[in-house]
Amino acid sequence: MERTAEPEALARVREEFRRTFDLHRAIGNELEFCRRLRDCGSQQALATLADEAELRARALGNGLSEVREKIASLQDGRLRAVMEARYLNLHTFDEIADILYYSRRHVVRLHKKALSVIAYAD
Repeated sequence: MERTAEPEALARVREEFRRTFDLHRAIGNELEFCRRLRDCGSQQALATLADEAELRARALGNGLSEVREKIASLQDGRLRAVMEARYLNLHTFDEIADILYYSRRHVVRLHKKALSVIAYAD
Protein backbone atom coordinates (compact mmCIF):
# COMPACT_ATOMS: atom_id res chain seq x y z
CA MET A 1 0.00 0.00 0.00
CA GLU A 2 1.43 3.37 -1.02
CA ARG A 3 1.57 6.10 1.62
CA THR A 4 0.16 9.47 0.77
CA ALA A 5 1.78 12.70 1.85
CA GLU A 6 0.81 13.86 5.31
CA PRO A 7 -1.54 16.86 5.23
CA GLU A 8 0.17 20.13 6.13
CA ALA A 9 -2.00 20.79 9.20
CA LEU A 10 -1.24 17.36 10.66
CA ALA A 11 2.48 17.72 9.94
CA ARG A 12 2.50 21.11 11.68
CA VAL A 13 0.78 19.78 14.82
CA ARG A 14 3.00 16.69 14.89
CA GLU A 15 6.12 18.90 14.71
CA GLU A 16 4.83 21.26 17.41
CA PHE A 17 4.16 18.37 19.79
CA ARG A 18 7.51 16.72 18.97
CA ARG A 19 9.40 19.98 19.58
CA THR A 20 7.72 20.48 22.96
CA PHE A 21 8.32 16.84 23.91
CA ASP A 22 12.02 17.09 23.02
CA LEU A 23 12.43 20.33 24.94
CA HIS A 24 10.60 18.92 27.96
CA ARG A 25 12.87 15.86 28.02
CA ALA A 26 16.05 17.95 27.49
CA ILE A 27 15.21 20.26 30.38
CA GLY A 28 14.62 17.24 32.62
CA ASN A 29 18.07 15.95 31.69
CA GLU A 30 19.64 19.37 32.33
CA LEU A 31 17.99 19.64 35.73
CA GLU A 32 19.36 16.23 36.68
CA PHE A 33 22.83 17.31 35.51
CA CYS A 34 22.53 20.54 37.57
CA ARG A 35 21.64 18.50 40.65
CA ARG A 36 24.73 16.37 40.13
CA LEU A 37 26.92 19.46 39.70
CA ARG A 38 25.46 20.96 42.84
CA ASP A 39 26.31 17.79 44.72
CA CYS A 40 29.90 18.01 43.44
CA GLY A 41 30.21 21.66 44.53
CA SER A 42 30.88 23.28 41.10
CA GLN A 43 29.04 26.57 41.74
CA GLN A 44 30.20 28.52 38.66
CA ALA A 45 29.28 25.77 36.20
CA LEU A 46 26.02 25.26 38.01
CA ALA A 47 25.12 28.97 37.79
CA THR A 48 25.78 29.05 34.04
CA LEU A 49 23.74 25.93 33.41
CA ALA A 50 20.95 27.15 35.65
CA ASP A 51 20.69 30.41 33.68
CA GLU A 52 20.55 28.54 30.38
CA ALA A 53 18.04 26.04 31.73
CA GLU A 54 15.85 28.87 33.02
CA LEU A 55 15.64 30.39 29.53
CA ARG A 56 14.69 27.03 28.04
CA ALA A 57 12.20 26.41 30.84
CA ARG A 58 10.41 29.67 29.97
CA ALA A 59 10.20 28.55 26.34
CA LEU A 60 8.95 25.16 27.49
CA GLY A 61 6.34 26.78 29.71
CA ASN A 62 4.88 28.61 26.73
CA GLY A 63 4.91 25.47 24.61
CA LEU A 64 3.43 23.30 27.37
CA SER A 65 0.59 25.77 27.92
CA GLU A 66 -0.38 25.49 24.27
CA VAL A 67 -0.02 21.71 24.32
CA ARG A 68 -2.14 21.43 27.50
CA GLU A 69 -4.88 23.53 25.91
CA LYS A 70 -4.91 21.42 22.77
CA ILE A 71 -4.97 18.18 24.76
CA ALA A 72 -7.77 19.51 26.98
CA SER A 73 -9.82 20.31 23.87
CA LEU A 74 -9.99 16.61 22.96
CA GLN A 75 -13.50 15.28 23.66
CA ASP A 76 -12.50 11.61 23.70
CA GLY A 77 -11.02 10.71 27.10
CA ARG A 78 -8.93 7.92 25.56
CA LEU A 79 -7.22 10.36 23.22
CA ARG A 80 -6.70 12.83 26.06
CA ALA A 81 -5.18 10.12 28.29
CA VAL A 82 -2.72 9.02 25.60
CA MET A 83 -1.65 12.58 24.78
CA GLU A 84 -1.24 13.57 28.44
CA ALA A 85 0.84 10.49 29.15
CA ARG A 86 3.01 11.09 26.09
CA TYR A 87 3.56 14.84 26.13
CA LEU A 88 3.02 15.92 29.72
CA ASN A 89 4.35 12.86 31.55
CA LEU A 90 6.91 11.85 28.88
CA HIS A 91 5.95 8.18 28.79
CA THR A 92 6.91 5.95 25.88
CA PHE A 93 4.20 4.24 23.85
CA ASP A 94 5.05 0.95 25.58
CA GLU A 95 4.65 2.55 29.02
CA ILE A 96 1.34 4.13 28.00
CA ALA A 97 0.10 0.76 26.78
CA ASP A 98 0.96 -0.79 30.15
CA ILE A 99 -0.65 2.05 32.11
CA LEU A 100 -3.88 2.09 30.07
CA TYR A 101 -4.03 -1.68 29.47
CA TYR A 102 -3.98 -1.24 25.69
CA SER A 103 -1.70 -2.81 23.13
CA ARG A 104 1.15 -0.64 21.90
CA ARG A 105 -0.40 -0.70 18.44
CA HIS A 106 -3.69 0.65 19.78
CA VAL A 107 -1.87 3.43 21.66
CA VAL A 108 -0.08 4.45 18.45
CA ARG A 109 -3.43 4.50 16.59
CA LEU A 110 -5.03 6.64 19.31
CA HIS A 111 -2.03 8.99 19.24
CA LYS A 112 -2.31 9.40 15.48
CA LYS A 113 -6.05 10.01 15.74
CA ALA A 114 -5.52 12.61 18.49
CA LEU A 115 -2.99 14.48 16.35
CA SER A 116 -5.47 14.48 13.46
CA VAL A 117 -8.30 15.77 15.65
CA ILE A 118 -6.08 18.55 17.00
CA ALA A 119 -4.75 19.43 13.54
CA TYR A 120 -8.20 19.79 12.01
CA ALA A 121 -9.67 21.63 15.01
CA ASP A 122 -7.31 24.59 14.37
